[in-house]
Amino acid sequence: ALLIRYEAKALNWLCLNIIGIAVCFVRKINRQLKC
Repeated sequence: ALLIRYEAKALNWLCLNIIGIAVCFVRKINRQLKC
């Protein structure tokens, strides 16, 4: 049960990390378009 819980947390963290990277990437593109 502990392993499954740990894997779920790791997957959740990975998803949040990917979303964070995507947001940063979009912001960078938006800045370039404004310039």
